[in-house]
Amino acid sequence: MLDLADFPTPKLSEIVRARLLEALEAARAGDTVRLAVRYEKVTDTPRRLPGADYQPRLAHGPEVIEGTVHDVARGKHGFYVVLDASVTRQPVDGTGEPDTERRGWTSIKGEGITDIIGIEVRQRTAQTPPI
Repeated sequence: MLDLADFPTPKLSEIVRARLLEALEAARAGDTVRLAVRYEKVTDTPRRLPGADYQPRLAHGPEVIEGTVHDVARGKHGFYVVLDASVTRQPVDGTGEPDTERRGWTSIKGEGITDIIGIEVRQRTAQTPPI
C-alpha cells in the first residue's frame, strides 16, 4: 500500500500540505478530485511550450496546472500524480488550434508544487471504483 506520508512537498506549508494529502487520499479512495496548483518544473523532460504543445488559457500563466487526479503512484524517481489537465494543457494540432480529440495528460511531482490554488473533492458513488 502506498503511504503518502512520504509524499515530498518542500515548498508547501504544513497546513497546505495536509489539505493536498487529504485530497490525494480521497482520489485514491475513488472520489473525483480536481486540483489547481502553481507548479515549477522539476524534471529533465523538455518543457511544454504554450501555443506549440498546448492551448494556453488567458487567465492562467504557464505555471498553473488544473486537472482531475487519475492516479497517485510511486515510481523509480519518486511520487507523482497523473492528471487529466485538459483545462490548462489541452493539446494543439499542427495548426496551433486545440485538438479536442486528445486529452491533456500530465504528471506532477510534489517537489514542484509551490501553491494550491484550489481543491474540489466529489465523493464517489456506489458505482465508482477506487483508483
